[in-house]
Amino acid sequence: PVQNNLVELYNLLTLLMPGVLKTESQFKKEYVVQGKPRVPKNHEKLRKLLREVMIRNTRSVVDVKLPKRFASTIIVHPSAAETRLYEGISSFVRKHYGEKSGLDRLQLNSLLMKAGSSPPAAAELLHNLAECHNLDGAVELAALADTIRSPEKVKRLTDLLSISKGKVIVFVGHLKTFEYLADHLRAGGFRFVEFRGGMTNSEKDESIKMFSEEVNLLLSTETGGEGGR
Repeated sequence: PVQNNLVELYNLLTLLMPGVLKTESQFKKEYVVQGKPRVPKNHEKLRKLLREVMIRNTRSVVDVKLPKRFASTIIVHPSAAETRLYEGISSFVRKHYGEKSGLDRLQLNSLLMKAGSSPPAAAELLHNLAECHNLDGAVELAALADTIRSPEKVKRLTDLLSISKGKVIVFVGHLKTFEYLADHLRAGGFRFVEFRGGMTNSEKDESIKMFSEEVNLLLSTETGGEGGR
């Protein structure tokens, strides 16, 4: 996968056809805006060069038959405790974003993402921040997160799973949320298989086989959305 960084594009094409883009420094000088690795320059020249070495197949060309997709957004309102937690975390991040508190922006952004995933995911990082940096507010937020045992999103998910008649895949972005959700589903009597990083290839194959033949619910980390290996 190319994550919009032009150097990754250079590395990929150099791996396939060494020398086609000359050296990395020459490539960046000619095709990348200085200091902005995601922004190309000389667009038309770069496009012309890529056409010579890349083939883009669309679904219509390869005649892929996919089922019709129906997308819907389900809005879940947080509980009062969840609202206090997220507002508290947002204030915590704003307070420390520009300060020299030992936290970098990556950690703070990660905290916001974990808070959006689940209270257990946020609690794990908050406890770590409280222990390593001794920051005001982290201990209190971690304690609040620990008290939220049944988030509203999980309640809504289990309601949907209870009435589902077909195959269901639940993707989870954070491991702590995955572990919490797996425990919650087991306690609720749901039969499911797991697909996550850390499993061997044979274990993953067995999970896919069981999901295909026996079980209607697959709980997966993002590993399952990126090719499965």
